[in-house]
Amino acid sequence: EPSLEKVEEVAISVITDLVEATKQVVSFQVDVINAKPSATHLEPCSGDDFDKLMADCVARVRSSVQDNAFGPRSLVREFEKYPFLIETNVDTYVNDWIEAAHPLMDSKAEIERFITGSEAVQTRFASDTVLRMYVVSCAETKTMLYNKAMKLKSLMLTQIAAEAREQSGTMVESFSGILDKLQESPEDPEQLAILQDYVKDCDQEVEELAREIGKAREKLDLLEAFEFDVDREDFELYWQAYSKPREVDTVRKAAIPRQEEDRVKFMQKLQELANEFQKELQSIDTDVNNFFTYNDLEQAEEYSGQVMVLNQRLLEAAEQAQVVNSREKLFDFPQTSFDEIESMVQVFKPYADLWSIASEFQKSFPNWMYGPFNTLDAEQIETNVTTWWKFAWRAEKTFDGKAEPQSVAATLKERLDTFKPNLPLIAALRNPGMRDRHWTKLSTEVGEHIYPDVSLTLKYLLEIDINKHEQFITTLSEQAAKEYGFERTLDKMKTEWRDLQFEFSPYKDSGTYVLKGIEETVMLLDDQIVKVQAMRGSPYAKPLEAVVIEWSNKLVYMQDVLEEWLKCQKTWLYLEPIFASPDIMRQMPTEGRRFQKVDQMWRSTMQTGADAPAVMQVMTIDNLKQHFLEANKTLDLVQKGLNDYLETKRSAFPRFYFLSNDELLDILSETKDPRRVVPHMPKCFEGICGVKMKGEKEEQQAQGGEWLNITHMVSGEGEVVALSDQAPVEPDADRNRGNVERWLLEMEGSMRVSLREIGTDAINKYKGAVRTDFVQSWTGMIVLAADCLYWTKDVEESMLAHGVEGVKKMEQQMVQELADIVELVRGELSKQARLIIGAMVVLDVHNKDVTSLLVQSKVSSPAQFDWNSQLRYYQETIDGKEAIMTRMMNASLAYSYEYLGNSMRLVVTPLTDRCYITLTQAMRLVLGGAPAGPAGTGKTETTK
Repeated sequence: EPSLEKVEEVAISVITDLVEATKQVVSFQVDVINAKPSATHLEPCSGDDFDKLMADCVARVRSSVQDNAFGPRSLVREFEKYPFLIETNVDTYVNDWIEAAHPLMDSKAEIERFITGSEAVQTRFASDTVLRMYVVSCAETKTMLYNKAMKLKSLMLTQIAAEAREQSGTMVESFSGILDKLQESPEDPEQLAILQDYVKDCDQEVEELAREIGKAREKLDLLEAFEFDVDREDFELYWQAYSKPREVDTVRKAAIPRQEEDRVKFMQKLQELANEFQKELQSIDTDVNNFFTYNDLEQAEEYSGQVMVLNQRLLEAAEQAQVVNSREKLFDFPQTSFDEIESMVQVFKPYADLWSIASEFQKSFPNWMYGPFNTLDAEQIETNVTTWWKFAWRAEKTFDGKAEPQSVAATLKERLDTFKPNLPLIAALRNPGMRDRHWTKLSTEVGEHIYPDVSLTLKYLLEIDINKHEQFITTLSEQAAKEYGFERTLDKMKTEWRDLQFEFSPYKDSGTYVLKGIEETVMLLDDQIVKVQAMRGSPYAKPLEAVVIEWSNKLVYMQDVLEEWLKCQKTWLYLEPIFASPDIMRQMPTEGRRFQKVDQMWRSTMQTGADAPAVMQVMTIDNLKQHFLEANKTLDLVQKGLNDYLETKRSAFPRFYFLSNDELLDILSETKDPRRVVPHMPKCFEGICGVKMKGEKEEQQAQGGEWLNITHMVSGEGEVVALSDQAPVEPDADRNRGNVERWLLEMEGSMRVSLREIGTDAINKYKGAVRTDFVQSWTGMIVLAADCLYWTKDVEESMLAHGVEGVKKMEQQMVQELADIVELVRGELSKQARLIIGAMVVLDVHNKDVTSLLVQSKVSSPAQFDWNSQLRYYQETIDGKEAIMTRMMNASLAYSYEYLGNSMRLVVTPLTDRCYITLTQAMRLVLGGAPAGPAGTGKTETTK
């Protein structure tokens, strides 16, 4: 700073200021010679010579400024040799360096690099350097670079000091952990073995920590080398860690004899433990043998308690044996075998199972017989009885030769055999489907009052000899089970609806909702209706008839509601955007009021459903079905009125029949602004893709009126055709405002009138124009019509004048005309002209081929078939107006002046000609035609 431009500006300003100063020099007078000035101030220097002098001075100043800039620039380049000092952001750089975890020596080298660079800058560059016309001040830069190097040094050394402190603290903690472990007293032989192994293997851990001490010392040495002020606490922490290895070694040596003493002590305890354990095993064996003599089933509960105690003692003995063996291994003692424990377990197991099951039977049997019958679990009782009987049967064989336990097993089996016949009775009467009506029937059949309260017991039922009615009870139970199945099915059906919700989705920006995702609801509804109908036909559903009919009616109601709801939603979704248009509401006030009435009901119902979307809750809305039935009737009337209205519009402008209802409604909803109807025009006029209005700017068109008058039509290819003043199109005129079909009729008429006028004018000027100029000056479709018309005229005139020779000359003329067109195509042409010429070349080639065919067939008269079978154009006067007629065979069709745009033409083939003949004859007979064939063969283009 400053820049060279600023230096130039200051230097040049000195010269200009001097010149300006000369204009202020006051004239002087010489009294001696009586010389008086003619003006108050001296005249300033001026003239061409002075201007050249000034320009030279300015140029020399600029040159001098540029030449003298070499010195400062060289000085800057010298500073650029230290980019790491100049460009580095110290804070960011140091943070990145720390995250990268560079080795200590790399950090030292980096600090030295910055310090060395800073010192070099201080030595090499003076604070102020005089370089000819410049004086460069380097003092601020030198100070900045020096401070940057010192800051980097401080930040990096601070981080190294923190790492050294953390390292020393970690080592002190680790050594303290080792010392605590070495001084620990074992509580059992297993812990002693772990401590002895640790004493042997802790050397490696100590060595690793000693190496960490060395790394911490390297950091402190580096800090000392750079004269960094290290805290006293950091040094003390380091020396504390440094002294720990010697302390560990001392403690480790002292731990060895102490642990040996503990080893001897635990060996003695092990011997005592083994002796006591042998006594316990003998006691267990005695208790097991006692079970061989037990034979009183009535004391089964007491024996079962002894079984539990003895099983626990055997389990603890097995665990104790493992402890004894593991400690014998620790002390290198011979392993004692305790196989007798497993043997005792195997011997005792059958007895344990016998008395456990016997105890369970003894406790359960009174509950079965005398306990409340309504608390019995039939399934569990049957499972227990079956399981216990199988065990008793096996036990009777297992204890063969052992009278006491075998007699217990036999007695247990006998009692179970006695009880087993009661299982069907319990299962039948404890059926969960048994209701009061079933118990009433049973009481009537038995002749005794039977009700499943707390006083009813199995003993009582057996006393009244209820088994005599086994067949009746079985049948009654089966009936109750099936009725219960229906009850559960109904409950399950209701449960399935409990968490089912309708999905009410916001509909666009309408502020209301529509129903979505009801497939699951409909499937469930259909499935349940089928199930309920099947239930109603079953004789077992008769007791539940009222409930089943109620649920069936509810499902049918839900089905009807959904059907009407979806029908209403479909129609509402179709009509809502239509009647959202103010124009439609204005044109159809009656239908609009009807729709608004339905819309209010719809919004209210949907809001209520959205607030509580559970299906069953929605179905409780008052008169829901009736509301939708009435809404659908009203919407049917609205749709009928809408269709009648659209039919009226189509009758007024028949081209609306080309449009679907939706497309027509899009147009009718924009009647206030003709500009918004224009995008829909290609649906009515295939060749018109846009229009131009009198008002070219948006502001003008916004004013309406005559500014919206349509003056030109535009094709999809960009061809612009002016509309005739004789047939104006005024969409915003009073007669047309709000009635789009009226000004579209004007558009249709104006299109035909305009093209007729252009065609008449072009045909009249064709003969005197240069053909290559003519094709570039007129509308594309008119150029093609004029070309075909004059081809027809020239061929027939040649035939009439010279016969076959005339046709030959015509052929030669057409070849030359094609050559001229080819030459034109090779030059510069506009896009529209090139499209016109492309289409005309296709027709000219076909016409030339037809002419060649006429020559080959020696056609000499316009009346011959080969000529009559071609598509020919004639200009005739109809109703006092010049018009173009097309003829082919005996068909004569008027050229309708429908604007087709500036489109390409497909090559005309013999097949195309045959299609032309067929279609023109069909139109002559007021019939239709439909070309058929593979895709892409030209059916549509041929028809157009």
